[in-house]
Amino acid sequence: MFPVGQTKDMLTIGAFRGTYVDIYTFNFSNNEVVWTSHKIGTAIPKVGIYRAACSLMSPILD
Repeated sequence: MFPVGQTKDMLTIGAFRGTYVDIYTFNFSNNEVVWTSHKIGTAIPKVGIYRAACSLMSPILD
């Protein structure tokens, strides 16, 4: 995992491996996280988009 992008209110992190890519975007102003998951190399390739409330997030520190 490593940071892909950052703004004042958002942080995007990517996780990459040979058979999958997961991208997480944390929205600190709306206390939510959105992520996508792409898996290949299995019998059935999978793509998913997820969204969740996350009330325990802290703002990004400078």
